[in-house]
Amino acid sequence: MIIDVHTHAFPDHIASIAMEKLEHSSNSKAYLNGTIADLLRSMDKAGIDVSIIACVATSPAQFNSIFTWCKSIAGPRIIPLPSIHPDSLDISGEMRKIKEAGFPGIKLHAEFQSFFLDEQRAYFIYQEAVENGLFILFHCGYDISFPDSDRSDPERLAHIHKDFPELKIVASHMGGWRQWDKVIRLLIGKDIYLDTSYTIGYIDENFLQTILTGHSPDRVLFGTDSPWKDQRVEVSLINSLDISSEFKKQILGKNAQSLFF
Repeated sequence: MIIDVHTHAFPDHIASIAMEKLEHSSNSKAYLNGTIADLLRSMDKAGIDVSIIACVATSPAQFNSIFTWCKSIAGPRIIPLPSIHPDSLDISGEMRKIKEAGFPGIKLHAEFQSFFLDEQRAYFIYQEAVENGLFILFHCGYDISFPDSDRSDPERLAHIHKDFPELKIVASHMGGWRQWDKVIRLLIGKDIYLDTSYTIGYIDENFLQTILTGHSPDRVLFGTDSPWKDQRVEVSLINSLDISSEFKKQILGKNAQSLFF
C-alpha cells in the first residue's frame, strides 16, 4: 500500500478560485486543479492507494464548513484532516467532534492561521490533541507564499515536542522547508514523524542523507504536497533513493499504516 500523507484539495465550487489565489501567492503552477476527482485520477496514475487531505481553517468560523466537507469526502481512499484555528472559542468541543467522527488528526499551518507554533494560545490545541489521541500535521519551515516568516521554525516545533512529549507530531517538508540544518540539529532522532512533501529536489543531498540515516526509519512518511507536485514523479523519486528496499516500503506506506489505521 502506498499512502500520500500530505495532499490538498477543495470543494468543487471553490477549487478554481482557491487554486488561482494560491498559484498567484506562491508564484507556482499546480499539477492538478484542486478537486477530489483530479486527485483520484492522479493517485491512479501514480499507484497511490490512499491520500491524506490537509485542510486549513484560516479563521475560527471556517471550522464547521471544513468539518462538514471532510465528512462528505471521507472514504477508503481519501482521509481528510479537519483544522482548528487557535482563536476558536470551543477548541475542546471541536476536537471532540473530530475524534467522534473518526478522523485521525488535524492540520495546522501557522502562516495561513497567523500564529507562532510555540505561542501559548496554541497550546490548548496541543493538549486537547493529546487527550483525544489525535496527531497534528504541522506545516514546518518556510513557505513559498510567506518567504520571510519564521512562524513554523523547527526550533518552535522542538519546543512543542519538549512540552508535549506524548503529542503525535507529523512535521511536513522533512521537518522544516529550507531550514534543514535546524532540523538536523534539533529534530533528528526525536519521536517525531517527518514527511517528504515538497522536499526531494529542493534539499541538499548531504542534508537528505543525514536526515534519512539519523532519524528513526519508522518515523519517515511519504508526502507529495499535491497538487503542487506530481504524485507519480514523487513515488519514483522515493524509489530512486540510495536506501534499502525495506526502508522505501516503510516510507511509502508501512509507517503511515501504523499511524493512520
